[in-house]
Amino acid sequence: MTGTPHPRPGNPAPTPRKSPSLMRSLGLFVGHVARGLTTKVQRTPEPPQRVEVSRTVEEAHGESPAGPVTLRRTVIEEIVLPASPASPPSAPDSGNRDPSARE
Repeated sequence: MTGTPHPRPGNPAPTPRKSPSLMRSLGLFVGHVARGLTTKVQRTPEPPQRVEVSRTVEEAHGESPAGPVTLRRTVIEEIVLPASPASPPSAPDSGNRDPSARE
């Protein structure tokens, strides 16, 4: 027997996949845009603050086979302060007692 096989009863022949319609594609696009607008954005933590204390520059001039060269060394001293926390830590609640009162 030659030719195309017949589908079994209850098992229809596979149909070729069609490209999505224009309205389906438009709906997917609008859905992606809506999700982007309604998704909550996570904030990135603030980078630490840097305070420059001093800057020292040393230069040396010399000659090389390629011509005059300048050797420069820059030293930057800075203090890195940690980023401020979002909310300051609260002290444990000790109640409404007077701190000078003894038990």
